[in-house]
Order: sequence, then C-alpha cells, then structure tokens
Amino acid sequence: MKHSLLQAQQTAPMSRRALHGIFSVALLGLLYTPLLAWSESTQYSDDQIKAVFLYHFTSFIRWPEDAFASGDTDFRICTAASDPINKTLSAIIAGESVNNRGIELYTLAEGDQAESCQILYLPGNGDDHLLERLNDGAARTLTVSDDKEFIKRGGMIKFHFERGRIRPVIHKSRLDNANLKASAKLLQLATLVSE
Repeated sequence: MKHSLLQAQQTAPMSRRALHGIFSVALLGLLYTPLLAWSESTQYSDDQIKAVFLYHFTSFIRWPEDAFASGDTDFRICTAASDPINKTLSAIIAGESVNNRGIELYTLAEGDQAESCQILYLPGNGDDHLLERLNDGAARTLTVSDDKEFIKRGGMIKFHFERGRIRPVIHKSRLDNANLKASAKLLQLATLVSE
C-alpha cells in the first residue's frame, strides 16, 4: 500500500532528510489526516513510514542503563533478515546516534536471541516464542509490529493502518513493565490501549 501525498509519484530514492521530515509531519498531526499537502510530489510506502517511526522511537522512548551491555554499547534496532524495511531503515540510521550511542541495524537469524536489542521489529505475525521470552519482565526490548493482533499477542507497539494513515498503538503498561519511558509527544501521537 502506498501513502500518497496529493496522488503524485516519487521518482527518485528518498533522502534521509525527507524521511526525517515524514516524522516531523507526524508530530504536527498530519498523519492523522490523509497525509495532505506536505509535499506535492512525494509518495511514501508503508515500509518507509514504519522505518521512520522505528528510528524516532530511539528518541521518544527512554531506556534504562541496564538495557545496554556497557556505557558505549550501540543502540540496536533488530529486524528479520528478509524484512523489506531494512534498506530504508539502514539508510535512515547511517551515521546517526542517540544519547551518545551509535545506532546499528541488526538482522536476526533464526534462533538468535533478541535480548541485546533495544527495539525489535517483528513483521507480520512474528515469532511468538521470541515475544514470550522478551515479555518476562527482565528484557528491556521495545517490541513493535504491523500485525493486527500484536497487542493481543503480548507486543508493546503496533502500527495501525486506517484509510491511508499509520498510527502507533501503544500498550503503555507493557512499556512500564520493561522500564521503558515513552515521551509525552509520542503518547499524544499514539492510541493507548490496555489490552
């Protein structure tokens, strides 16, 4: 599915600056409307918008120090190896940092442990066993998916699609249980649920 801005086509690859602009628009509330008039010549895919959200979650959620192996450990965003979001996410985070930590994209292979990930993006219906291990209360990993049933399956944030819009749905008590603190800006942008 494509999110059209005035129904125009994008002909060149999206720059990192343009991707950052998408989230800035979201913070201004324009993602609540059918992405009107931000640009007259741009069309963004679901994966591009999700990648921008994942990047900005690094700034709008605070992790405790024990979520990192040491003070100089990079911030790790983990995805499935074959996920189409990887190319866009890799371009966005190249050279970026958050709280004096570099940001790296790590692609999980089958059987990998996700406890060293600060953000884990599980496309589709994801891996329930991995999700169960992370929800034991000890992990400091933000779990995110675009699966419609993700919150019911124990996830923290799901991307909700409605009429050409993407909006994060957050199960705040699960963030609290993992000692992750969402900013007021993110909470204002999101839909909050308890189950």
